[in-house]
Amino acid sequence: MFNKLIIHLSKIRQNILNIKSRTDRKIISVVKANAYGHNAVKVANYVQDIVDMFAVANLYEAKALIMGGITKNILVLSKTIDYDTSYSNIIYMVDNIHNLPHRARVHIAINSGMNRYGVDSQKKFLALYRQLKRKHNSVEGLFSHFYSSSPTNCTHQIKKFNEIVGNINLPTHFSSSHSLDIDFPQDYVRLGICQYIDSKEIHTQIVELHRLKKGDHIGYGRTRAKCDCTIAVLPIGYADGLDLRLSNKWQVTINGKACNLVGKICMDCCFAIVDNRTKVGDEVIFYDGNIDKIANATHSTEYEQMCRLYGERYEIIFD
Repeated sequence: MFNKLIIHLSKIRQNILNIKSRTDRKIISVVKANAYGHNAVKVANYVQDIVDMFAVANLYEAKALIMGGITKNILVLSKTIDYDTSYSNIIYMVDNIHNLPHRARVHIAINSGMNRYGVDSQKKFLALYRQLKRKHNSVEGLFSHFYSSSPTNCTHQIKKFNEIVGNINLPTHFSSSHSLDIDFPQDYVRLGICQYIDSKEIHTQIVELHRLKKGDHIGYGRTRAKCDCTIAVLPIGYADGLDLRLSNKWQVTINGKACNLVGKICMDCCFAIVDNRTKVGDEVIFYDGNIDKIANATHSTEYEQMCRLYGERYEIIFD
């Protein structure tokens, strides 16, 4: 296989350890969306001994971790209508009791301003809390989520959170990756994208070279060579997670030299302008961990790009 996805598990572990050195709070490692495209089971097993809990998006992801050998508690962060109390280490987010079975383990979600999930008033919160207690559910935590890392916005959300929960004293968590350094009371910190910084690379190879004259077409559409040049065909495209918005806006590295992509990215390939020393079979570094550069080039986010770059069409190498 020409395309290689290299995932540095050791880097992910070190990222978590670096954060642990800055806080005395317990760690929730967020591994939803296949650990942001890094393989949730592999990541979770590699860091299970240094975190206190995992968080996923749904029951399917939680079960996949358990089947993969994870024994730590797993918090389902999103609303669900599917519950399975046969797994003792699954904890569910709740903001109502619809379909919730007796004796389920839960964290209550508080809507402090994002308006995604959660109860948004003290009256609703106390009613839910009492209902859960009557059903003998194990209420083990309260949480919310910051919509911004601005200290002013965070302070506003914390105030609303405290107004809603009143004097109910349970373990709490708020943090997103970009708000870890804001000082406020919480028992856990949730680590998301900050765990995965600089932990992924994508390599491919040149499979074809073409000498073009000025005006020759390059791929689909109306892209034409602006001068006589050599282009390399790279066997990687948007079916492999490349963003079409990188067309004509990205550089790959070949033999230590930065080479511009040219033309539209195809489903299975793309093109780069190269020099006459380049050969078929030369290694190409398409991406070496600087996910922020891709996000900036596409006017998107690090989260979107990180989750894109994973798939069955890569040889995946873990180190």
